[in-house]
Amino acid sequence: MNPNKALWEKGDFTQLAATMRTSGEELVNRIGVERGMDVLDLACGDGT
Repeated sequence: MNPNKALWEKGDFTQLAATMRTSGEELVNRIGVERGMDVLDLACGDGT
């Protein structure tokens, strides 16, 4: 089984999302997202 699939199927999405916060912030900084820009967020996060 795909290890990423197995991890997400456990269902603790809040905890999983928290582990990805640093890499997500790094990605946003790297691609140049700045305050005031419009950004489309597609299925990113746990929905809270």
